Amino acid sequence: MLTIDLNAPPDQSSSDDDLWTLQLGETFQYEWSNINTECDQVVEWYEEDSDCEEDVTAAPTEHRVGKLKVLKNHERNRVATTLLAQSHNCTKLPHGIINKLATEWGVSRHTIQRIWRETLKQYRVGSAIDLHTKKAGRVGRKRYTLQTSQLTEVPLRQRTTLRSLAGALNISKSTVHRMVKRGEIKSHSNPMKPQLTFTHKYERVKWCVQSIIPQTIHTIPHFHLLQNVIHVDEKWFLMLKLSQKYYLAPEECDPYRACRSKRFLLKIMFLAAVARPLYDGDGRLIWDGKIGIFPFTYKDSAKRNSKNRAAGTLETKAMQSISQEVMRQKFIQELLPEIKQKWPKNVSTTVWIQQDNAKPHIMGDDLEFVEACKEGGLDIRLINQPPQSPDLNVLDLGFFRAIQALKELVAPKDVEQLVKAVEDAFYDYCPRLTNHILITLHNCMLEILKAKGGNNYRIPHMSKERLERQGLLSNDVEIPHQLVHDSMYWLRHGYLEDDEYRLTLNRRRNQQATTSTQQHPQNSQE
Repeated sequence: MLTIDLNAPPDQSSSDDDLWTLQLGETFQYEWSNINTECDQVVEWYEEDSDCEEDVTAAPTEHRVGKLKVLKNHERNRVATTLLAQSHNCTKLPHGIINKLATEWGVSRHTIQRIWRETLKQYRVGSAIDLHTKKAGRVGRKRYTLQTSQLTEVPLRQRTTLRSLAGALNISKSTVHRMVKRGEIKSHSNPMKPQLTFTHKYERVKWCVQSIIPQTIHTIPHFHLLQNVIHVDEKWFLMLKLSQKYYLAPEECDPYRACRSKRFLLKIMFLAAVARPLYDGDGRLIWDGKIGIFPFTYKDSAKRNSKNRAAGTLETKAMQSISQEVMRQKFIQELLPEIKQKWPKNVSTTVWIQQDNAKPHIMGDDLEFVEACKEGGLDIRLINQPPQSPDLNVLDLGFFRAIQALKELVAPKDVEQLVKAVEDAFYDYCPRLTNHILITLHNCMLEILKAKGGNNYRIPHMSKERLERQGLLSNDVEIPHQLVHDSMYWLRHGYLEDDEYRLTLNRRRNQQATTSTQQHPQNSQE
């Protein structure tokens, strides 16, 4: 109900521009009156729709639109500073200053009076003047609070999407989304890692312990810098991805992509070889550490005419089956010549080629490979890393993913363009970032020792970019003495702590005893 008191006498102490205000009471009514000094919040109404001046004594209409005027924190502090500066000994204000500031800031004089009272109160006790609003946390809709136990009691299979999690918690999906943005719920992408047996863990710990420089075990243990180790591995590179994200303009049409079959996309396997980059004492690059990247392709003549080429034209095609013989020829005819040509002279002549345990790979004692390594003056040896251990190879740890992202910047249309795109991405990759991946490799080896050969750990991040800008990034990773001692002890007695391995060992002993009894029944009876 709208009630207007036109007979109420105006307040002589107030300014001429009286305002329409909303009185807080049991029933909300518009009244022409003074501002209630007991109200903590003043709502002032301004005319916005009319351009002409109106008589302030005219009654308001019901369609009048209002705006809430609330001073911000920095504005309240500025008002307090002005009042203190113009006061007499910070106790008494000059005549008319309150009305002047009220008009200047567009608020009620009682708002200025409340600011002055709070300022005097803080000034007299000697505290810093701070007039921040006390509304935070006391007004508005209260935020939903989620207990940690409520979240952990929900099965993991019901926590894979926001919708399923919201249904399990019996709250709205938008509430869950806001909690994720505030960090109250952590989003996590869980990768599938290789399953490890006790033998795998043992080999991983042994590999990491053997990577420690023996002379530093009794001082400050460090890993080898791997300056004479070449990491070798293979990877399939696809012509295109099934799902691709783009950023478009609001009115731009969606890109159209199509192919004959999503099951048979063109792909090429590449063999990459990378070593640690070398820098001089001043930080200048001497060698980028890139041996090369070699595609598994072959040349074949076209069988018939087409609109793209005539019959008999040589075409580049991708090998779809990689055998051990193909891998042997790739090592001998392409990899070894590149190593002998690019290997720096100021590095050890003993070169280790580290590869994984894929079936097409050749062994280190392969006769043809050993004969090919004897030429060139380098002692080249082939070694296999521990099985089920992609985190011990620089290429699998991050290098392949990086050049894959660079390759996606172009759109190849045939095999030759795809080969060129991958080779350009390989040689354009910054050697400084390759060195960062090698530092991450050393940190992964440290985590493997802590996990007793396991792979249930997070790849450590150490802000290498920031440390490098500050000149604090080191290639050496220190290993705690106790960790080295515990790892060496575990290598000697670790099987006693593994229940699965101990049960397997007891089962084998029982089988051997049963077989011996069956073969010699007379001795068992005696």
